[in-house]
Amino acid sequence: MMIKRVFIWSGWLRGLHGLMIVALLVLALTGWLLTQAQLHNAVFLQWHQIANSVLAVSLLIRIILLLVGKGAEHIKSFFNQGLPLKQVKDLLAFYLTLGKRPLPSWFSRSVLWAFLYLLMYLLMLFSIISGLLMPQRDMLLGWVLYDLHQQIAIFLLWIIALHIVTAIFHDVKGENSNVSAMLNGHRIFIIEQQKSQEQVVNFPQWSGK
Repeated sequence: MMIKRVFIWSGWLRGLHGLMIVALLVLALTGWLLTQAQLHNAVFLQWHQIANSVLAVSLLIRIILLLVGKGAEHIKSFFNQGLPLKQVKDLLAFYLTLGKRPLPSWFSRSVLWAFLYLLMYLLMLFSIISGLLMPQRDMLLGWVLYDLHQQIAIFLLWIIALHIVTAIFHDVKGENSNVSAMLNGHRIFIIEQQKSQEQVVNFPQWSGK
């Protein structure tokens, strides 16, 4: 058995990840406070707008990195993860058996969560746009903007909560250091070697850059 420590998450990705977490937490808290009539306050609205601006700038930079970034920053890394259908099947089996089935391996992100990450970015974008439009208009394409903004936010928060739970679950049941990787940028890979034959593992060319 060989243990390989590989640098995957750049400082830009980790920084943006942290900014988005803080912005979303502030948005969730202030958004809830603004729905409580007795707590509705201009200060909460101001902090909600500030957090929305931070999220908007962070998301804009992340979208730029999806197009011109390197390694795990680029959108190509979302779809360069081996056999997608088998990996999704194995990951769902891991979840449904509460970790009794082995956690499938991937390099930067699983195929299933790659799709959900892109969905989260899209929901963030819709949430930002709907929030910015609310002071100017009440309706958008037949939807009440306030209701649309609230429903998008609730759906987004459920996915984020699921992301947090599964990331911790991966670390507890697996051996890939997902949580700490978002702090130091490195993931741990455990490579099994056959007794009679040396196993060669090729990591993507963009690892460690």
